[in-house]
Amino acid sequence: MIETEQRIWKLERQVFQLQTLFETARSLNLAREPQQVFQQILATLAGTFGAREALALTCDEKQWYIVADRGNIQNTKKISEDLAKNNFNNASARDQQKCFRN
Repeated sequence: MIETEQRIWKLERQVFQLQTLFETARSLNLAREPQQVFQQILATLAGTFGAREALALTCDEKQWYIVADRGNIQNTKKISEDLAKNNFNNASARDQQKCFRN
């Protein structure tokens, strides 16, 4: 019985993954601008992981830029400011993670 339940769970998970992949590919195919692509990928990831807020970033040598956001806009602005203040580029992975948890 447990083995059957595990198989069903595994199949349901695979169906979910394929549906997500299909929906993402369909949306990306319709996207005409990079901003639309960033926003779609962010929405897919946030939905998959159940995140209420999400942020996609890019950077050059000196500054981080928000390319897509989802959720509380005030939070994303604060995070962007914190990245600049805390020299995010040169921080360790652990310190980078702390920046997002505050």
